Formats: sequence, structure tokens, C-alpha cells
Amino acid sequence: MIEANIQDQVFSIAGESPEMMINDKAVRVTRTQIEPGHFVYQIGNRSLDVRVVEHADKRYTVSIDGKIVEVPYRTSLDLMLEKMGLKDLLAAGNKDFKAPMPGMVLKVLVNPGDAVQKGTPLLVLEAMKMENNIKSESDGEVESIEVQAGQSVEKNQILIRFK
Repeated sequence: MIEANIQDQVFSIAGESPEMMINDKAVRVTRTQIEPGHFVYQIGNRSLDVRVVEHADKRYTVSIDGKIVEVPYRTSLDLMLEKMGLKDLLAAGNKDFKAPMPGMVLKVLVNPGDAVQKGTPLLVLEAMKMENNIKSESDGEVESIEVQAGQSVEKNQILIRFK
């Protein structure tokens, strides 16, 4: 599930083509890839030509039928962290990065001594049958990695320590 803001309208989008839920309504969406980054979406009787211009920092810049649109979004993990009050955990100066939910560490992307910036991917955590890229919320230096790939973790278990 993602929450996308398109021209000041918030859309909650879940599922995969062709059966999707948009703002809790079942919608049939057909997506045809023309080439990488270029898609045609059929939503009901409406057809949209969508080209991805740029994707960075939880924001897509897309061309929809020739009109450039900025689309900031939040993933289900972002929404869950926000709801749990953990969104700004690292930014608040906490030196321990803890698991926001139970899951399985699929991949650790940093090493002790690595300097990370806000937004740097730290690890991939599988939770609720979804792969979640866990990113740093602030600049810092990795002191130690407390988990390894293939390890199950519990909510609030320390994953990474920062200096």
C-alpha cells in the first residue's frame, strides 16, 4: 500500500493490476509497459499515458498525458513508522536503530564505519509479506550491525548502532 499525493489530492493505493483498491474502492486498472519508464494505464474508460521523468527521495516526477506532475508518496512502512511515532527516531539523536516491526532481515546494505546520509538505504526487512527498504533518517556513522541477512527480528530489536 502506498499513499500518493497527486495535485493536492491524497490517494491510498493497494493491490496490483488489474484489481486494485484506490481510496478503499475496488478499481480495475490495466497497466501496459511500452518501454522502461513509459506506461499506459487503463482505469475504467480512461486511458493515461504515463512517463517517469525522475524518481528520488520518495517522490516521482511523471508526465501524465504530457503534463508534468510531482507525486510525493509514502509507503506502508512510512505510514506505520509515523503511526508508531518512530519516523524521526534517528533524527532525534537516538544512537540505536530498532526494528519498526517483526520480520526477516533479507539484506544488510551498510558496514561498520560507513558514513550514511539521510535517506541512505540501511537494510531490507521483509515484514507482512513485503520487502521494506529501511533508510537512515539522519546523517551519521555506523558503529555496529547487530543483525545479519536471514535473521528473524522482533519489534524494537536493535538492528544498527550509530556513533
